[in-house]
Amino acid sequence: MFLLRPLAALTLALVAANALAQNSIATVQQNGNSGTITLDQSGAGNSAALYQLQGEGNAISVVQTGASSATITQGGDIYGYAQGNVASLRQEGGSSVHSLAQDGFGNQATLTSVGSNSGTLVQSASSAQLTLEQNGDNNQVRVDQSGDAVTATLNQSGTDNRIELTQQGYSVDTVELTQRGQANVATVLSSGKFNELSFTQDGNRNTLNVDQAGRGNRFSGSSTGDDNLASVTVQGDSNQTSIVQSGNGNEARLDVTSAISTASVSQVGDSNRASILQTSANFNGFNDSAQISQSGFGNSATINQR
Repeated sequence: MFLLRPLAALTLALVAANALAQNSIATVQQNGNSGTITLDQSGAGNSAALYQLQGEGNAISVVQTGASSATITQGGDIYGYAQGNVASLRQEGGSSVHSLAQDGFGNQATLTSVGSNSGTLVQSASSAQLTLEQNGDNNQVRVDQSGDAVTATLNQSGTDNRIELTQQGYSVDTVELTQRGQANVATVLSSGKFNELSFTQDGNRNTLNVDQAGRGNRFSGSSTGDDNLASVTVQGDSNQTSIVQSGNGNEARLDVTSAISTASVSQVGDSNRASILQTSANFNGFNDSAQISQSGFGNSATINQR
């Protein structure tokens, strides 16, 4: 076990380089500005608990090889003051678990996992940036972001992957989601103004469920493969929703309640099904538009405007 609690504004480098021993534990806590934690663990059963609880400009870098667990916390003081903190985590191996929490302004988090990994990511405050890349089977991730101008870029490759993302803020939040493989599931909840959500699903039996609320939001994306389902619920003003599907057995459902909205579905393939339910929030139906384009055999299209 490695335990350090340095004073504020102290720069610390912890390097457990090429630590081949199994079941090792590393614990570090820093208070202050411009702190640095670097950790490298190799072997199964290792764990890390790293805390930078106050200050700004702090950095944490972790590399774990083998079935391991990592807990990273970067936060503010009792007044919630923290900004410009950076966290980087890379896990390689099976059955690894990670938990990351950032509190403050302008923080960045980058996570890369290879193997059957799972984790929980929480970012609170504005201008936070999250980049997640997964490559392997049975990956699971949950992301919770709150604040203005937050960004999440997610990429999964493999089978049985699952992402649950929640973004809650006032304006200008962005999500880009890419899934490639079989049986991937993405559940997204977004609220605020002028938010953008993009998705790409490439594979078989993928599922995407989106709930978007606010004003001036945009949702667009495509799914390529078999048996994909894209279900989107939108509430608010001046929202734009667009889905493109190529393949067999795809299904798109759009449920839009908005004063001024546009909704469109384009499908190329066989046995596609598309439905758009558009409810005008201004009770007159003006300035709402819905469009469905289908190519192939056995397609079904339904538009209901009220």
